[in-house]
Amino acid sequence: MEKYPHPFSKEEATARVRALTEYWQRYGVKTTWRGSTAQMEGRVLGVSFTGIFEVTDSELILRKAKYSRLGILLGGRHYAQRKLDQYLDPNMPLGQLQVA
Repeated sequence: MEKYPHPFSKEEATARVRALTEYWQRYGVKTTWRGSTAQMEGRVLGVSFTGIFEVTDSELILRKAKYSRLGILLGGRHYAQRKLDQYLDPNMPLGQLQVA
């Protein structure tokens, strides 16, 4: 389990994570949302992964994250962390993320 603290309301944090999952949809990642929890499965830039995002009032929790062996070798976890840092950056307006 990985935790990413955020300074946003739960609604804005959820909107930011939704923007990220919509970005990943371009690459074939399938996401199913139930409230503020998202289950994902797919491949981005050759890296296969599955996981569950849960947005709370103070953090984003990544549960059951699994990366393919190739994904681990290619730095899939670091890529996901960089994207999460970008989408949870309070200096980046949500509107700019939705077109990223």
